[in-house]
This record gives sequence, C-alpha cells and structure tokens, in this order.
Amino acid sequence: MKFCPKCGAQNVDEAMFCTTCGNPFPTQTPPMSSSPPPYQGNPQNPPNTNPYQQPPQYGNPQWQPPGQQSQYGYPPYRMQTNQELSTATTFILIAFIFSIIATVLFLIAGIVEGISISYINSVYASYGMKPPLMTGVYAAIVAYFIMFIFSIIIMIRVRRIHNLLKMGNTQQAYMLDSVLWGVLGLIFSGLITGLFMLLARSHIKNAGGF
Repeated sequence: MKFCPKCGAQNVDEAMFCTTCGNPFPTQTPPMSSSPPPYQGNPQNPPNTNPYQQPPQYGNPQWQPPGQQSQYGYPPYRMQTNQELSTATTFILIAFIFSIIATVLFLIAGIVEGISISYINSVYASYGMKPPLMTGVYAAIVAYFIMFIFSIIIMIRVRRIHNLLKMGNTQQAYMLDSVLWGVLGLIFSGLITGLFMLLARSHIKNAGGF
C-alpha cells in the first residue's frame, strides 16, 4: 500500500492517481543496471571477443608487437642482419690472420731452402768438389716463391673485404669474396684461410639481403 502525498489517503501500490483527491503519484525511476558500460575504447583496437584466441604473450622475449622495437633498440630483422654482418666480419678476420701466417711460413721456408743450398755449395767448394745438381731443392724454392706471392695477394684481398664489412658495404664485399678466391685461398693460403672465406660468403649474402 502507498499513501497520497497530498491528502494522505491510502491507495493500492498499482494506482497511478489518488482515489480520494485525484493527485497523480510520481513515477518511479527504473533501478540502475549493475552491468559495465559498453566498450568505449579505440575502435581500431577492439577487445578480444574470441574465446579460443590467446592473448599476446607480453612475457615472451621473442614476441614483439607489430612495429615495436626490440630491447636493443632495433627491429628483429635488423638484429638478425647485424648478427650476420658480425659473423661474416669475424670469419674474414680469421681468414686474414691465417693468410698472414701462411705468408710468413712460405717466406721462411724459401729462405731456409736458399740457405741450405748456399751451405751445401760452400761445403763442396771447400773440398774442391763440384756440387751436385739439386733440381728438387731449386724447384722447392720456386714453389715457395710462387706460394708466397699468391698468399700476399690473397692476404691483401681478404684485408680489403674486412674493411668493406666494417663499413657495411656488403655488396662489394660479396663480390670480392667469390667462390674462386675461396678456392685460391685453400690452395695458396692454407685450409683455414680458404674455408673461412667460403663460410663468410653466405653470411655476407644474408647480411646484404641479396
């Protein structure tokens, strides 16, 4: 039951007007809903309504939002390029070091052979004898001289490739570090020099993206 605010007469709950004085009863406002308001966020980024779709794993260090940089300040593809360039530069540096070692060894071997021939000739001359014809020793000296010259050429080329990689010029470095020069490195500068020249070639290609 409810009472008229004007005359105080008693009326039923469903009455809209007082049965005594005709005064209208005030309408009751509907109760407020406890449900949250509709989503008012960015229309380009609606909420995830798919129950089978997993939310992005922000805790995963390998996951990167689109267009966002990594923790090192570079996008993921840029990080991979830098790693390939760093690996190629390291391989070429190793090839350069062993080309220097090969050059020095060929020079020492040629000098030792020349000293040995001079010593043998001096010994035979001291006894008044004619020195034998040492064709093999002379051939070895010529071979060491040729290996020494080619090793110097390869050393200079590897050094140039290393400088180009340090400047980031991967295209020209890739052209200089060809398969032919890798094979020449294997022949004239030792196994390690040629092997690392060939290994660096694929990393230079990946770093340059061609």
